[in-house]
Amino acid sequence: MADSGLYGQCRAHAAIVGFCDLKNPNANRVLGMMRQSRNFVGVRCTLHGTDDADFMRGFALLEKHGLTYDCWNSKWSDIPPLAAVARAFPNVPIVLNHLGV
Repeated sequence: MADSGLYGQCRAHAAIVGFCDLKNPNANRVLGMMRQSRNFVGVRCTLHGTDDADFMRGFALLEKHGLTYDCWNSKWSDIPPLAAVARAFPNVPIVLNHLGV
């Protein structure tokens, strides 16, 4: 509705972060479907780390589709594994949030 111009220049929901299980064999198809929305920019899901081959294959899809990774972790000890993933995929923007315990 915001795109219709009926409400003026409003760009409600300019960016949406969704959920996709990156370990799922159908993740590529799911991400492709989600990208059909003009404002879909990335996913938020739990970090599994570089020692999980299925997760890393799924994470590579974020780079393929030009998407962001929104990491929802609450422990400071999750930062080193996230840093390892970031080093493996330097072209994927990573948002670290909900950190506090």
